Amino acid sequence: MVGKCLWDFCSGRQENLIQRWARDERLTSAERALLNQRLDRLAQLDFEQAIHSNLLNGPIYKERHIYKLKVNGDKILRPMLCRGPLEGEKERAYTLLIGACEDQGKFIPDKAPQRAEERRQDVLRDPKNKRLNHERF
Repeated sequence: MVGKCLWDFCSGRQENLIQRWARDERLTSAERALLNQRLDRLAQLDFEQAIHSNLLNGPIYKERHIYKLKVNGDKILRPMLCRGPLEGEKERAYTLLIGACEDQGKFIPDKAPQRAEERRQDVLRDPKNKRLNHERF
C-alpha cells in the first residue's frame, strides 16, 4: 500500500468482522478480486481524489464520518469505512467498519451506516482491541 494504511474492524476477541462478512456473504473469487482491486486503489489515492473519482461516496446520511466504497459486480458491495479515525484527517488511513451490500438503493443490513458509526466510536475508545491490519480478501 502506497502511503496509506488499511485497517479492519474486529471484535473484542480479535475476530476480523470484515473477513467474517466476506465469508458469510459467500463472495465469489471475482467479487473478492474486485474488492481487493478497489481497496488497493483507495490506498493509492488521497481522500479528495477518492471522492472525486467516485471510488468513495459519502458521507452517508447523518453519519458524517462514514463513507461507502463502491464495488459493482454480480452483487453491489458497499463496505463502509471511515478516515482514520484516531487522528481524524491527519491519520493517513482508512478503517473498514462494516460489510454491506446495496439492493435497489437500500443497504443490507438496513442499519449499516448507523452500525458503522457505532463501530467507529468503538475504535476511538479502544483502538488496540477494535482494529487489525487489513487482510486481503
